[in-house]
Amino acid sequence: MGPRDRTIIGDIIPGYGFKSKKVLMPVEYALDLKYEAEALLDQAKEVASEASKTSSPRTRSKLKANVRAAIIIKYSSLQAQLTEIYQDPKVLNRSNIPEHQIATIRFINDEKLSSPRSSTLDEFNRILKILGKEPFVKGEAPFQDADLVRLLRNTLVHPTPEYAVISSTEEGTEEEQRRLVSSLRPKLNLDSKAYFPDSVLTIECVDWAFKAIDQFTEKFSETSGIKL
Repeated sequence: MGPRDRTIIGDIIPGYGFKSKKVLMPVEYALDLKYEAEALLDQAKEVASEASKTSSPRTRSKLKANVRAAIIIKYSSLQAQLTEIYQDPKVLNRSNIPEHQIATIRFINDEKLSSPRSSTLDEFNRILKILGKEPFVKGEAPFQDADLVRLLRNTLVHPTPEYAVISSTEEGTEEEQRRLVSSLRPKLNLDSKAYFPDSVLTIECVDWAFKAIDQFTEKFSETSGIKL
């Protein structure tokens, strides 16, 4: 029996021959998403090599598409890891977490006690607090970079129809866009004329984003004792 085998509970449905009131399919989504993101990164690097030899707009669009998708799915893999901690009993049980702490984590999930304003990263910090560990400081690594990936991911998932802003003194959506570019500038070695999204959706960006998420995951696992 493998990780994708069905755990079936409930009543027999005529004609099917198995209990199917509730079918649990314990697929390791976090791992699947991690591999999907890595596949997209590989594709992006291939397209980047092609783009270095041509100025074709279509090739440039292919590169941006792969980078965009890779970053979105990489962050989704982190969200899936959080879901597995809350909902997959194997994750906490194999990590030898005390029963009373497991019960608290389950209760928060079952009763939906998370704040609607809490980010995925905030929820990881909440779990650290439950386990009696020091939560990550938001303005320091690894939280800070992972949170910047989150902001980038949100901007990529929920784009707004607007002009790309290179410089401006006006407030508003464009100002948020400029702040994102400003925050990414030292991470990606962007120059003063960099703008979103063209200057950001690069191989350097996706490499940095993957590293930031991996460092967050590794540090969380090390601090919490939870084997992800």
